[in-house]
Amino acid sequence: MRRNNCFDVIRLLAALMVLFSHHFALSGMPEPTIANMESLGGISVIVFFSISGYLICMSGMRSEGFSGFMAKRCRRIFPALIPCSIFVFVIIGCIINYGNITEYLSSPIFVNILKTVTLQNVDTSYLASNFIFKPSMMGSLWSLPVEFACYLILGCAISITRSTSVYPLIFAIFLVAALYVLKTGYNDFFFNVPVDMLITRGMCFFLGASLAISVDAWNKKEIKIFTLIILSAYMMTTTPLIDHKIVGYIFFSLLAIFIGVSFEDKVISGKFDYSYGIYIYAFPVQQVSINMMGLGFYGSMILSFIMTIILAALSWHLVESPFLRKKKSDKLNQLKMVMKWKLWAQVIKNYSR
Repeated sequence: MRRNNCFDVIRLLAALMVLFSHHFALSGMPEPTIANMESLGGISVIVFFSISGYLICMSGMRSEGFSGFMAKRCRRIFPALIPCSIFVFVIIGCIINYGNITEYLSSPIFVNILKTVTLQNVDTSYLASNFIFKPSMMGSLWSLPVEFACYLILGCAISITRSTSVYPLIFAIFLVAALYVLKTGYNDFFFNVPVDMLITRGMCFFLGASLAISVDAWNKKEIKIFTLIILSAYMMTTTPLIDHKIVGYIFFSLLAIFIGVSFEDKVISGKFDYSYGIYIYAFPVQQVSINMMGLGFYGSMILSFIMTIILAALSWHLVESPFLRKKKSDKLNQLKMVMKWKLWAQVIKNYSR
């Protein structure tokens, strides 16, 4: 996909907004709420999912079936989780348990790292037992199994058909399911995936995918402005019930994608993408900054911003980017090999004459 967009900037801002929003919750305060429907962090995650669906849909259409598509997705998600898990369970864990470090090191640290990397639920409340927010040290990772489930659904769709009409159909199914989930309050888990979150975030993901395959039809200034005005007017005139939430999910998904395709980023696009690193490192860094540094609310927030961006930069340049470059170099090597075989075939053919 051409890079005449600003999705990298939007994702970076969304990751920082998740950090900002979580800082309230981790400090024992309510998170800022947007449009009477979700916290600022929740809206930012919706932005992530809609942009992810938009970008990954086109990547999927270029993939060579299910295995090729999922290989790309695994290279993007899993490598960075390994050092992040080590950082939490080894470094932070040892700092928290400094007075009882021998006993801590005898705990199932490796098992917890392995579970985290494979997107399984890990109880980290024992690390945060003396913190303000006690349930978890890695609370933001709940969305990774949800996003991976969206990848699996998209990958299955790609392996079954190359017809682009399948994406609006999947979006419609998720839309109906979202109405049911919000009406009934259904919140069960399926293979560590919270079903209600999969449905609502999956709806945003496949809305993004549907927009990706129809971009020429709607990417006009008048259409984008008119659509956003209608949706925002509807949201302002409805009570915060089911239809308000559904329209809100659609509105913020469209807003993110409409802005993304309307402006071109020439600063960071194609150079670096710290958003994923910020997202996975922010939560544990904030837990330590808030509860162990004695800096107060804003002081710990500033420290969290600085430390998280440093860790995200290291993650990108040392882990994420090399894996993505490897993917491109593998394709280049395959192309070179094909060209060599074609050249040798032509030489043999000419010689045989």
